[in-house]
Amino acid sequence: MSESDIDMDRAMQGIDCEVPKITWTNCADKRPPYDPIIIKDMRSSAIYRTHGEGFLLCQRERSYGFTGSLKDYEWTPYTPEKWKELNK
Repeated sequence: MSESDIDMDRAMQGIDCEVPKITWTNCADKRPPYDPIIIKDMRSSAIYRTHGEGFLLCQRERSYGFTGSLKDYEWTPYTPEKWKELNK
């Protein structure tokens, strides 16, 4: 039995079930804070770990792949648990 099978079995039983709930906010509705955040590109589903300040600057300059308008992106506050869950 693989580690992921064991983890799934434990999650199904409610053991060690600490999967973080990820709530996304559209950047057009609420600008991201200057704190560490996770950005999701709604067009490609790509995720990025950055600071809100860096994202807004790159998006304004159309650099580092952040093209399109703010409505094309969603953000959530960064935590190591969320980042790990999104990169499974």
